[in-house]
Amino acid sequence: MVVRNCWRFLIKANKQMYSTEPNNLKACNSCSNGLVHLKTVRTEPVANSKGVTLVMKRRSRQRKPATSVRITGHSQWHQAHDQQEQ
Repeated sequence: MVVRNCWRFLIKANKQMYSTEPNNLKACNSCSNGLVHLKTVRTEPVANSKGVTLVMKRRSRQRKPATSVRITGHSQWHQAHDQQEQ
């Protein structure tokens, strides 16, 4: 996969190369991007802004893009409840 200098997610700012692809947590253009690795993780805010959605890439379904990600929601209530139990 050739993605070094010309691809859709590449941005140059302050003489640095950044990546805006969905599964890249560090946002830097390196080997830790979400297109290359089989297992990746990303976080997204929930629509009602009451928590976080965790999106994980499944290795077993990498050839089926429609079902290759698993979405798990975690609200702030669950986070507070988990902290109280500890």
